[in-house]
Amino acid sequence: MLPIGCFGPDVKADVNEVGKRASRVLPKVNGPIEAGLSDSDLNHVQITWSTNLNLDREILKIGHGGTLDSNAQGVLVVGLGDGCRLLQKALHGIKKYQAVGELGTATDTFNECGKVTQRLPYDHVTEERFLECLKPFHGHVDQAAPIYSALKVGGERMSDLARKEIKVEAKLRRVFIKSVKCTQFSPPVFKLEIVCGGGCYTRSIVNDIGKSLDTCAHQKHLIRLEQKPFVVSETLHLDQCNLHNVLSAIQMSSKKINCFPSSRKRRDLW
Repeated sequence: MLPIGCFGPDVKADVNEVGKRASRVLPKVNGPIEAGLSDSDLNHVQITWSTNLNLDREILKIGHGGTLDSNAQGVLVVGLGDGCRLLQKALHGIKKYQAVGELGTATDTFNECGKVTQRLPYDHVTEERFLECLKPFHGHVDQAAPIYSALKVGGERMSDLARKEIKVEAKLRRVFIKSVKCTQFSPPVFKLEIVCGGGCYTRSIVNDIGKSLDTCAHQKHLIRLEQKPFVVSETLHLDQCNLHNVLSAIQMSSKKINCFPSSRKRRDLW
């Protein structure tokens, strides 16, 4: 496991730093490696690596299998060398999140980073009604992504177009939601455990929950707890990047790579 600590906007810089460390620590290693970060209080993004290394070349290719929002934390699969070929499978794998939402306030980004667009009463929302509204969020559903997202329209990110004040409309996309469970209900705040497939926006789920309850809501915080087959508890912190830990990570990742689904398997069954 190659350790690194980063937040969303700094992912590329931190990934490059890990690549440099990998080159120094493992000058002659060939094989798979799974590396990541963790913090006891999850103050940093955790990055989990799945990769096949060929460090005999001077240039080491680095990539990641699905980015995180700038304010989010959690597991991110990163590939080194030939391991980048596996990233598409990681991108579409099942992910588990812990999302914290707040009733009564909506934003243009669907999370706490955006401008408030609406405030509505939420006193009528009981716990029973809240739990009932979660039932439709299951299986294959049509979801509208946030305008401020990495999805592209005409070759440009919707978020970039929105910042230029160019009007864009998000089309409905078919996504897979395995489960949405409420783990805490303390109005206006609620906490969810969301298990979903690739391309699903938890921000949109929280926004849609608010609408279904005749109020509004936005996401206050997000942690990615799992990006199959990797989980937060298996990750390492950047300051733990030493030869012993890296070699241990290589052994662990060799087993994990076999957990990736074949291209014939449906991503929602993984």
